[in-house]
Amino acid sequence: MLLAPFVKRSVRKLEEQYENDPDSLPEEVRASMYFTRLDDKAYEELKAGDLKRAETLAAELVKVSREFEGHWNYGNALHHGNTVLGLVAIKRGDIDNAVEYLSKSGNTPGSPQLDSHGPSFCLAIELLKHHRESEVLSYLSQIEKFWDFGYKHLPKWRADIEQGHVPANWKCLDY
Repeated sequence: MLLAPFVKRSVRKLEEQYENDPDSLPEEVRASMYFTRLDDKAYEELKAGDLKRAETLAAELVKVSREFEGHWNYGNALHHGNTVLGLVAIKRGDIDNAVEYLSKSGNTPGSPQLDSHGPSFCLAIELLKHHRESEVLSYLSQIEKFWDFGYKHLPKWRADIEQGHVPANWKCLDY
């Protein structure tokens, strides 16, 4: 715990250096920082309404993640990249592909963030609006494998979905 403030300052400095002079950093540091920021960029483009750019960034995130297996952000990349791809598919009216992306987003080993805070439910919410309850229930079974704290909520959420409701406290990014 004594190192926490030092680590935070060091990370902040590294991020500033990446923003101001990325070429001054070693290639592997630049690549890692780019990789950890791609999901936010994809969501930002989705929120801005640029579906093509969001799709491009999300597809790149999923593709690049193969090079970062074992990285702390690997599970996030798979989850969020496929979630954005699914949300783009929904916006284009392609529900079947959105369902595939939901399954891919749940097929992640998890991450420090996903394991504790849980996954995004944005795509699941949209698919429930299209009456894809069984696919969303399958997604819940997938995330149960990595989400340590999900056991508190999952039984109630399954019951809600089976009764035709969207679970009340699902979190979704504002996209």
